[in-house]
Amino acid sequence: MSTIDTVIDIRERVGVCEARIESQRLEIAELRSAMRKLMGDESREESGVDSESSFQDQDDNDSENHEEEDQREPLWDGQEMVFRCTICHWEIVDSHCQGCCTRFQCNEQEYGVERSEWTAPDALHSDRSRVRRGTTPTIDVGHFSVNPEYASKPGVPDRSQEYYALLTRGANDLMCETFHLEYTIEDGIFAWADGPIYEEFSGPGIQDGDFWKIYLGRRIELDEHDLDGSLFIEGLLEDVLLFPLRSSLSKRVLERWETVEESPGIWVTRPMIKVAKDVDDESLSSDEEYEYPETAHLELLSPYEEHRRLVELEDRELIEPRVNTGPVVQVDPGYGTSDEGDSEEDESEDSVSEDLGFRMKAGVLDGAWTEDSDTVDYSDDESDSDE
Repeated sequence: MSTIDTVIDIRERVGVCEARIESQRLEIAELRSAMRKLMGDESREESGVDSESSFQDQDDNDSENHEEEDQREPLWDGQEMVFRCTICHWEIVDSHCQGCCTRFQCNEQEYGVERSEWTAPDALHSDRSRVRRGTTPTIDVGHFSVNPEYASKPGVPDRSQEYYALLTRGANDLMCETFHLEYTIEDGIFAWADGPIYEEFSGPGIQDGDFWKIYLGRRIELDEHDLDGSLFIEGLLEDVLLFPLRSSLSKRVLERWETVEESPGIWVTRPMIKVAKDVDDESLSSDEEYEYPETAHLELLSPYEEHRRLVELEDRELIEPRVNTGPVVQVDPGYGTSDEGDSEEDESEDSVSEDLGFRMKAGVLDGAWTEDSDTVDYSDDESDSDE
């Protein structure tokens, strides 16, 4: 049972216990009212005051116990940089112990603990859509200076409007200059890979001298410490190439990316939008796989994806071994081989071994052998056996 299932089960038990406590309180109240009717007015008042005060004291004690539980301080594990429970020493997440579900008051700011927030893969974010949309939020950049790479030059088209569009969509000046960002209304934002990213993420199909551009989507969100956008691009490539959500054979085409040679020597990594002819709309949400050739397009995969594909092929061969197509036809090469010489030597050895100077006879006892005779004398043994 997983941790989440355990927590849900414990919460259900807590709810059942609270319901039982509430029903017991109602039952006690009914019994108390019945007891008042049987007793006199004076005794009823005294017993009522005493019982009410006792129940009030019990409620106050319960509330104080809950407050004490909420104010429990956990143990700080400086090596793992996590809070741990004082009862079972499990890790505490969101002020709750993952082992016994005890609630703690964690001062995360005192120890500099960052809250863990799960996010969807960046490759599947709506900003990574290749389809043009009219609701892309933009940033008001105010007054800005055009980067020389995008400024108007003699014989070069003016790209100042393109530079302005990149800034309003989250890019900064250093990122535009480092990765030579491009933007069009139809295609979105593309970045040209620089040296470190090229060496780390380019697959075996991309040769030395080829160019590689990466689709960044319709909008970019950079962290404060990401000065040139390299962390954003590396994180995107990790989601796309190293840890893809869908395999290269999945029919969920809209959740897959591709790296293809757009033109000779120019490669592009982008989301897939083209669907095969034999794939309908319903199969786009299916986890079934295409029946591609086993070794097709291995040169377009990243090293991690290529290794994973090869391992899958090896596992498939273990489950479905290859069918034997029959004996191999031996073709005479037309020249002598070493086997012929070996056979001649074997024949000569056989001819020598035919006359070894002695004979053997099965089914009889061992006979005596002397140096004067070359053969073993079985005559005595044969005569004894005949008798």
